[in-house]
Amino acid sequence: MFYTVYRIVNKKNRHEYVGVHRTQNLMDDYMGSGVRIKAAIKDYGVHNFLKEYIAVFDNVHDMLALEREIVNEDYVRSRSTYNCQLGGRGYASALV
Repeated sequence: MFYTVYRIVNKKNRHEYVGVHRTQNLMDDYMGSGVRIKAAIKDYGVHNFLKEYIAVFDNVHDMLALEREIVNEDYVRSRSTYNCQLGGRGYASALV
């Protein structure tokens, strides 16, 4: 199992989203679950977004710690991000 921290960048306006994802396949097509990133992908089309892995871990705790470090209050307040919540709080699918 891979525990990933990823960044998705909108090629049109350079806005970005940072998230976490638990997967067995690093080449899956997962593009985030946040409300704003989903809406942006719907509006701009998935072909206008690039996804990159910031880090890949073998455990959920390191994954969430890095997300917490990156997706802080300043990051969430930025007008150029799609994140609307602080990172590192965890979610059910990551903890399974």
